[in-house]
Amino acid sequence: ACRALRAAAGADSVWRALAERRWAGKQQSLASERARRPGESWRQAYLREEREAHRRSITVEELCARRWAFRFRCDHEKLWSEPDAGGAAHELGVEPAARAGPTCDFSPEGHFKSTVRGAPSQRRPLAWQLVPAPPPSGAGWERGAGAGAAGMAEDTGAGADGASAVRVGGYPPLKVERSLDWGWRLENSFVIIESLGASTAAAAAC
Repeated sequence: ACRALRAAAGADSVWRALAERRWAGKQQSLASERARRPGESWRQAYLREEREAHRRSITVEELCARRWAFRFRCDHEKLWSEPDAGGAAHELGVEPAARAGPTCDFSPEGHFKSTVRGAPSQRRPLAWQLVPAPPPSGAGWERGAGAGAAGMAEDTGAGADGASAVRVGGYPPLKVERSLDWGWRLENSFVIIESLGASTAAAAAC
């Protein structure tokens, strides 16, 4: 009975159903393959995608290939947001998918731009690049850097734990995390930036 139960639990049909249910509604990274590779079982494919969903070393290509939702953590947004038709400011703390809001993008030439009206990144492109993630408890997360001119984006590698961070202008680095829907989340003490999905045109440009 136990042998039969193990065989049933390991059946490809069972793992295929689990995988398809698990992947439904999840964002797909550029490295993701929502299918079996040659010689791979559905259980192996399921576990491979689980590992991919927790990867925090984002690449230049993945940054460029997506459109991003942009929001400030606190009342900084009130400096840039215009009132809506009812005269009220945009609501803060609402997930990007729940309302139309500012977006931003990363270009392969090293330019970061946003649609936040009046914000520095809307008035002119800011330089961005990948940097190794500072230690979790290090002061590097709060320290800005001198803002340089925009140039070619470079992948400078990941930190000791395999994570990378994104530096925009002279601001503190953006910590790279994964969202519940397997998208990307970039955040520092000022902003939260979340992936909205892949853009074929942007991916081709990278």
